[in-house]
Amino acid sequence: MALRLDLHVHSQSHGRTYITAENLRSALQRGKLHGVAITNFFDMSHALWLKKNITDFIILAGQEIWTKGGHIIGLGTRKVIEDFHDTEETIKEIHAQGGIAIAPHPYLFLGIGDKVYSAPVDAVESYNGIIGPYIIPNLRAKYAAKKRKLPQTASTDTMDSGYIGHSFTEVAADNEAQILPAICSGRMRLHKRSLPLPLSFIMKNLLYFKNIAPYSLHAMPCLICGSSMAVRPLKKKLACSACGMEQRSRILCSNGHYLCKPCIMEKTKKLLTPAPTERSKLRTPAPAESSKLHTLAPTGRGQGEGE
Repeated sequence: MALRLDLHVHSQSHGRTYITAENLRSALQRGKLHGVAITNFFDMSHALWLKKNITDFIILAGQEIWTKGGHIIGLGTRKVIEDFHDTEETIKEIHAQGGIAIAPHPYLFLGIGDKVYSAPVDAVESYNGIIGPYIIPNLRAKYAAKKRKLPQTASTDTMDSGYIGHSFTEVAADNEAQILPAICSGRMRLHKRSLPLPLSFIMKNLLYFKNIAPYSLHAMPCLICGSSMAVRPLKKKLACSACGMEQRSRILCSNGHYLCKPCIMEKTKKLLTPAPTERSKLRTPAPAESSKLHTLAPTGRGQGEGE
């Protein structure tokens, strides 16, 4: 038997719920998928809540973890793993919890980059549906995986239930218990399809419109002004808005703010460390889905999608 799984989906981000249990169940039915991996940042409570409340599909609980070297996905972990530690130390903790480590979008900003050639990951996400139109990052990830003879996965990396399953991994397994071993042994087939580009994506990335609000395709706001992040077609030299360090990058916010990786981590750490009487701005709210629920349009796309 082969299980059709989208192995990289975010149900919550920055205190908002983008994918509810109802949305998720409908998306899995519509996409004829057997299940999904919920890999939110900083918190696993909603992933575990979905796993408990959706029993007719496979819900793999995991976490996309910020390491000092870049993002790593832990699948099959039981509890939250602290962010901002060494990549190798983080992977060791994932394995200690009985999970597997996947290098997502290694050649996108905040991926682990060339560390994919040395980090003890179990697999590489060689096709990320969001960056599908930007072919080179996926091709470089695929080349690295082949060079190291590591298993490869395909996923959407979306926060919008309307796009779940556009890309997915078909895993040769009969049940949930067999999934992680099957991934590690490479018993998979990849189904690759890039996510469609909404109008707002074109406006911010190609036409350089400003003040574009984050939308649910992948809602990552600028840590300075809150506007949507943009991906330019070509790299150019950019100065970090916090420390002034110059780097070549294609990723900045729609208002032109750019942060180097160390400054992104530092600002995120501060947001994750609230005052004693305050809750963190980035900590995911309690699993109750009514908490700051992000309203979804009838198509499953979030507010602002396609505007």
